[in-house]
Amino acid sequence: MNNLRIGRLFILSCLFCVHLPVQASTLQKYSVATLERMIRKQAQTVLPESVSLLDIQKIQPVMLESSVDEINLKPLSKRLYGQVPMLVSFIKNGQVIQEMQIVCVLEAYEQQWFFKRRLEQGRIIQDEDVIEKQVQVKYQPDVKNEVSVHDILGKKLKKSVQANERVTPFLLDKVPVVMPQDLVKIILIKNQVVASVPGQISQAGAVGDKVYVLNTLSKKTMLAKVINSSTVEVIQ
Repeated sequence: MNNLRIGRLFILSCLFCVHLPVQASTLQKYSVATLERMIRKQAQTVLPESVSLLDIQKIQPVMLESSVDEINLKPLSKRLYGQVPMLVSFIKNGQVIQEMQIVCVLEAYEQQWFFKRRLEQGRIIQDEDVIEKQVQVKYQPDVKNEVSVHDILGKKLKKSVQANERVTPFLLDKVPVVMPQDLVKIILIKNQVVASVPGQISQAGAVGDKVYVLNTLSKKTMLAKVINSSTVEVIQ
């Protein structure tokens, strides 16, 4: 997955009690640490940035009746982007002595690829055609539309695109390296022994695609995987 950058974490609301103050900045520190741990658990790379309060004047210190040993925070939502409600537990001698809820707003960023300019359908994408930008994530990252530069370069556009349009897998197509009637070498690998016969491609295919190929000696058609523009390997 692309890198996610945590931006500012805002604490929107806190509750109350009496006696010992726990500053909003303390809750903020615990909130950031808790959210970072959870995001790391999801195998995402977290790069913390600055942290600030939405409006420090509106957030009152939490007042406790006695000192606490630790503060535990538990997100109440699986979504770790946008507004994240959290349950705060204050613990003394292993017992929860008070609970409250805070609502955090987590600004996160991810790297996305965009087309630099208008490109026509069928163009083979080159390095100068795309640019990577940092984009704010307001909701759960759009995993199904993630692409890396290795997924983009050398691919063919399925349709024309506009400048600053986001690059998604649905816009990209593999470039065929074999076409119908192409003559190729058919290889069969069995028990580490490689046998080969001449063949003729029946359909277009890119590297890694499965295509039908005619064995020109036996006149049998078989299914094979495209290795390169001159070789296919029989799928057993």
